[in-house]
Amino acid sequence: MPHRHPVKVRFYELDPYGHLNHSVYVQLFETGRVELLDEVGLGLHDLEAEGFRFVVTQIATRFRALPLWAGTPWSSRRKSSRSAVPRRGGDSAS
Repeated sequence: MPHRHPVKVRFYELDPYGHLNHSVYVQLFETGRVELLDEVGLGLHDLEAEGFRFVVTQIATRFRALPLWAGTPWSSRRKSSRSAVPRRGGDSAS
């Protein structure tokens, strides 16, 4: 089951057309990722203390609905890929 993190669109995140700017989605995805890790007991500080760091190497977004407007409630849904595995700092990914 994917993780969901509810948010509300804020006025300053809107573009000149009045809907959520496309670049804000990536910020919301990051917030959802951090919340997911916290929910399962893997806080970023704890992981870093153990030598693990996350590096985002690719982001793909497909917009499947109408734009979001100010005040619109929305939930980011997070589904990890196979490559979303923490690696110790300095280790290279294969």
